[in-house]
Amino acid sequence: DWDRYNVYKDKEGNETLGSVIGKISSSKEGLPKDLVDYYLARDYSRNDRVGKSYIEYQYEDILQGKKEKVKNVTDKVGNVLDSEVVREGKRGDDLVLSIDIDLQRKVEKIIKEKLGSARIGQPYMDRAFVSVMNPYTGEVLSMAGKQYERDKKTGNTEINDYALGNMTTSYSMGSAVKAATVLTGYQTGAIKPWERLNDRPLQFLNTKVKKSWNTSGFGLINDLYALKRSSNVYMFLTAMKLGGQQTYIPNGPLRIDKVAAIEKFRKNFAQFGLGVKTGIDLPGEQIGFGGGQIPPEAGKVLDFAIGQYDTYTPLQLVQYISTVANGGYRIQPHIAKEVREPSSKMDEMGPVIQEIKPKVLNKVDMKEEWIDHVKVGLEQVVNDPLGTGYGTIKNKKYKIAGKTGTAQALYDGPVSHSPG
Repeated sequence: DWDRYNVYKDKEGNETLGSVIGKISSSKEGLPKDLVDYYLARDYSRNDRVGKSYIEYQYEDILQGKKEKVKNVTDKVGNVLDSEVVREGKRGDDLVLSIDIDLQRKVEKIIKEKLGSARIGQPYMDRAFVSVMNPYTGEVLSMAGKQYERDKKTGNTEINDYALGNMTTSYSMGSAVKAATVLTGYQTGAIKPWERLNDRPLQFLNTKVKKSWNTSGFGLINDLYALKRSSNVYMFLTAMKLGGQQTYIPNGPLRIDKVAAIEKFRKNFAQFGLGVKTGIDLPGEQIGFGGGQIPPEAGKVLDFAIGQYDTYTPLQLVQYISTVANGGYRIQPHIAKEVREPSSKMDEMGPVIQEIKPKVLNKVDMKEEWIDHVKVGLEQVVNDPLGTGYGTIKNKKYKIAGKTGTAQALYDGPVSHSPG
């Protein structure tokens, strides 16, 4: 039968990975209208239950199994005289996911706790996501997400599984993209490793001042310091050089080729998986907003360089940082690990039929030494006392590298804005 039972359920009834596993149709629904011919051609019956979404839909042909076919010989009044099995029935194969269930449940617990405390006094803080991927194999070890939603019937706010949001929703990622900005700077010749630029507030003609979070500026800094301290101005100056303006003139105009600059940025960001599909083995993946749009003013190109123009999904961010981590190979993420023969014993797995192997989507067109150089900057973010992630990550027994990011973003969730 098509029974589905998730052994990992919390007391509110939320199932671990419930939104990613997907749903199957009922016998009353039968085959989806838009896929009837497809399934009938594959020997399905109209009232068969099939996967409607996500893993259930993606791997329907593996999970479905085959029905037994019996030929009956009857007399004139319909009594069965003889039965012959034409085709043996077989239950569907077993699909083993790459998810580490212990890690998944721990991550979900942390998200729930952190999101609850972060929401205090912040009504728009309604969701959080974590994706964990092996950067060498593409195996998704955890895909977790939680969202606060108001129950329309009771009016109560409840927290629901939203793991799917890792690939179906996109956001301004802020400074998290700065490693891609620096590497794009190297690739286009705008900057060189160790190049020093002057971080101070930038005042262009008829515009608001553009500056780093340290409002007085960091002074003359190199690329690694810019990553460690998350300098905005270093990225702005890199974007200017990339756009054809080599020097900043106080109160002067911003004279860059905004079309050429944004296209160079997007082409290089795409090599890391930002602004393109990651290729995960699930339907419905989104690529974010902004791709193809030409910014109305040149200043938006500078904003792009600090992650404030195009939007990306959390999964794209994971693929991007994994590409940096593994030395420049963009690996396709996958949630299925292997397909196995069904076993007659419930507590045993059958033999492996198919193993999902790593798939390299592209090799970044950049020198490996540049990527290694940027990785040093990302290590300093976490391990140098001046790094923006140093105070937050207390556990230093692991060798961790990372990039912090804060973005000004438009909220488009369900909480209504109060007047004024």
